[in-house]
Amino acid sequence: MEKIIKWKSFSVEELMARIRVAQRRIINAESSEEGAAVFKNGDLEIDYLAGIAYLNNVELSLTPMEYKLLCLLAKNVGKVLTYTFITKRIWGNSLESDMASLRVFMASLRKKIEVDTAHPTYIQTHIGTGYRMLKL
Repeated sequence: MEKIIKWKSFSVEELMARIRVAQRRIINAESSEEGAAVFKNGDLEIDYLAGIAYLNNVELSLTPMEYKLLCLLAKNVGKVLTYTFITKRIWGNSLESDMASLRVFMASLRKKIEVDTAHPTYIQTHIGTGYRMLKL
């Protein structure tokens, strides 16, 4: 008896969206599995298992995108991450519109974790290259 396999057809855009979702899930799993369950850097603390970040023992109200950016920077503390690397890891691609969105999300993240955004303590900009989380 032969088995007949039925394929569900869908668009290339849907396929790409499904791939990006799978990549994001892998990234999030990696960030919580590698190293300790809690990341500490100065007064900043990230509890990967709970999915919560704290500054001075006060819970930060982060959007999912801000949290992903913070985790990516924390996972690579001390390393300069290029705009392209960050956008590919967060969004799954590196379009010009993603670069603009990255700047907006990074600015909003900085407002929440930096005491003085003009003199950042945690996230340093490398103009024309990317961002780096400083080790405190």
